[in-house]
Amino acid sequence: MTSKNPLNINVPRNHELLYGTHTCVAALTHRHQAPQQVYATTKAYEALKHILAQKNIRPLLTTHEALTEETQSSAHQGIALVCLAKPFPALQETLAKLPERATILAIDSIEDTQNFGSICRSAAAFGVNALLLTKTSLPGGSHWKKVASGSLEHISLCLVTNMAQTLAEIQKHYFWCVGLAEQGESAQHPLTDSRVAFVVGGEHKGIRPLVQKKCDFLMRIPTNPRFSTLNMAHACSVVLSQRFNSLTTNSS
Repeated sequence: MTSKNPLNINVPRNHELLYGTHTCVAALTHRHQAPQQVYATTKAYEALKHILAQKNIRPLLTTHEALTEETQSSAHQGIALVCLAKPFPALQETLAKLPERATILAIDSIEDTQNFGSICRSAAAFGVNALLLTKTSLPGGSHWKKVASGSLEHISLCLVTNMAQTLAEIQKHYFWCVGLAEQGESAQHPLTDSRVAFVVGGEHKGIRPLVQKKCDFLMRIPTNPRFSTLNMAHACSVVLSQRFNSLTTNSS
């Protein structure tokens, strides 16, 4: 039965609302606990019914307009679900599991949810082992999770209270902390065989001074001198791609 009335989706405590094809399929595929409820348009259901059938899930069929109203976004692609929220692992627990040549991305601060979702995608695509974010910077709502496009199922997202103290802690685990800044001394990091944590600042002010002091050195990305400023999500993609390719090349 198709619901034409407002859905009034209830998201219980410790649960989250996800929407978008890739985001929902990733959650259905990788999370052990079944979602509390799945909402889908007829078109989305037809496209995804084989996955839903494998999980023995019968979605509530609804309209595109009803989902747009409930998610506050027209980018839901006809599917949304309510499921138990993915927990954030503790930093020490994550550090204990990291491999010898691990890569960490530490985000000092961020404001743009689109940027953060894009950074999550790059982190998953380029093999980042842990993504660190200050608790006060974690975006609200579900938009960034839609932009992240299922990447959150493949990375460890750790929330930390104080980024400067966190960098000091991960340095004890033999990480070099490389800050990304236009005034950086080097255009590349020569640390292929080491553990590396790339540190990224906010959209407007960059890395905060106290956090920057904890970096072992600053790295700049070579750009056209007539237009040297990169969006922080793009900057992350560039350095993570370089790091991924260097690790892949040296392991072959």
